[in-house]
Amino acid sequence: MSVTLWIDTEREETIELGGTLVVYKAFADMARAAGKRWKTDFADLSGVLSQCEDQTDADPEWLADVRRQAKLLLGHYEHHLSADAQGILQQLAGEDA
Repeated sequence: MSVTLWIDTEREETIELGGTLVVYKAFADMARAAGKRWKTDFADLSGVLSQCEDQTDADPEWLADVRRQAKLLLGHYEHHLSADAQGILQQLAGEDA
């Protein structure tokens, strides 16, 4: 299984030293937990790496789908995910997660 992550270059510059590897590991952890469902049920999550930014300029429908998928992944696999992966998903899911 492979996971594709698109990296926003501005985010790459502002991420804490060593944070990039943590985020890659967290997304790999999510993909492992979800298995084959990752590419179908959680397709938008596999390309999201700007989880720490406000996505006010994001397409509202896409952002709503990302939030929905993050909540679903948390709900189904929370106990199988690392603390880093859970933290990313909680940020993606938004305040009402």
